[in-house]
Amino acid sequence: MEKDFETLITSFIKDNVGISNHFLSDDLSNHLKDNLLSLLKQNLLLPAGTGNDSEILHDSSIRSDSIYWLDREHDNTYENDIFDQIDDFVKYLNRSCFAGITSYEFHY
Repeated sequence: MEKDFETLITSFIKDNVGISNHFLSDDLSNHLKDNLLSLLKQNLLLPAGTGNDSEILHDSSIRSDSIYWLDREHDNTYENDIFDQIDDFVKYLNRSCFAGITSYEFHY
């Protein structure tokens, strides 16, 4: 996995965007796609907004997408697999790049 982490870091330094083919396995990607389709079918995606918890603006002329926040508390095996992988990446970044990352968030 560290090889993938280094690929992300190197491509970010070179091109200002981190790219690693197959950072997520095909199997995990397919399960996440199925999760997303299930959430969509259940109408669990919410209108995206701008701002933060204390002041969220929902303006479709600025942002018209729908989202579903990922959270370990959902106890979804595949989403937790992503969190485990990201945790490893964050530890690697903090150790090798002195990044000091303490949190992150993801959504579909």
